[in-house]
Amino acid sequence: VLISKQGGDPNAGFSVNIRGAASFSSGTGPLFVVDGVPGVDPTTIAPQDIESYNVLKDASSTSIYGSRGANGVVIITTKNGRMGNKDGEIFSIDYSSQLSFDKVAKKYDLLTGSEVREFAKRTGRTFLDNGADVDWQDEIFRTGLTQDHNLSFTSSRPNSSFRATLSHMNIEGVLKGSSKTRNIGRLNYSQTAFDGNLTINARLSGTIEKNDYVNYGNGSSPDNVIYQALRRSPTDKVKNSDGSFFETDRNFQYFNPLAIIEDYQNERDAKRLLGNISLDINILKNLKGWVNLAYARNDDESFYFVPKSTASTLTSGYGRRAYNNYSNKLLEGTLTYSPKIIDGHNFSVLGGYS
Repeated sequence: VLISKQGGDPNAGFSVNIRGAASFSSGTGPLFVVDGVPGVDPTTIAPQDIESYNVLKDASSTSIYGSRGANGVVIITTKNGRMGNKDGEIFSIDYSSQLSFDKVAKKYDLLTGSEVREFAKRTGRTFLDNGADVDWQDEIFRTGLTQDHNLSFTSSRPNSSFRATLSHMNIEGVLKGSSKTRNIGRLNYSQTAFDGNLTINARLSGTIEKNDYVNYGNGSSPDNVIYQALRRSPTDKVKNSDGSFFETDRNFQYFNPLAIIEDYQNERDAKRLLGNISLDINILKNLKGWVNLAYARNDDESFYFVPKSTASTLTSGYGRRAYNNYSNKLLEGTLTYSPKIIDGHNFSVLGGYS
């Protein structure tokens, strides 16, 4: 299992590849199954809410998921309270917090403004000197800061359990203007009945996320902040005396990278809802049934705006607003028959509908 993340971008997800599938083709991420619901985005789960996970990689174990499981399956089970407590109810509150910092590990070693002037003087060259000495990499990069807070309430009873969690994460990326805020609420409840022959599991979770993007990986695109910072002369000022961003015409599509960060609006608001209820039934001694009902909905709204003053190749500015929503309903059930033939040998038959 190979897991990787793109540097310090807070809005870049994780790439997960199982059994080397990444070397053959792109788009080879595994199927994530959360509490029996396939296709769930794993970033909507706080790590502190994960009870266990299993990676299925061979054809026999992933076959029940069809073609969706061709690149492997990751089974995630979220935490709940512990049932079966004979001493009555046990209630607990837990809080955890984490603070971390990010820095750019290595920057390009470019000429300073003084070194450019010295070179021009030594070689007898003339150039447009705007009198500054700016390290544009220092101007666009910063120390990234990540805050992660988690609060949980757990109740354990002889025949039921309950767990509610609230999670808040705020990430400020190493590239100025890039950030991500995510809030997750989760409620898990379990109940047994009929002398333990019926178990009901109900789960509900909601995620609210806000992303602030900065373009940095689009080659020589005029709004590529890192590209503009690396090609910008260190003798150019950051701002004018009136506080406006300094611009000058040195080359084709030559723009102040800080102006792009400050003036461009590139944001996304997302909301995700996932609810499911499952029933485990002991029908006969060796016959068990399982029914799962689930509903998922994802909504996101994006905003993109470039004002006229920093419109790059556009002369009159540009704006775009988009709204997307996706919903998924799931009904599936299985019957498992597991008779005991002789000691030391197991035989199981599974049939299902989805």
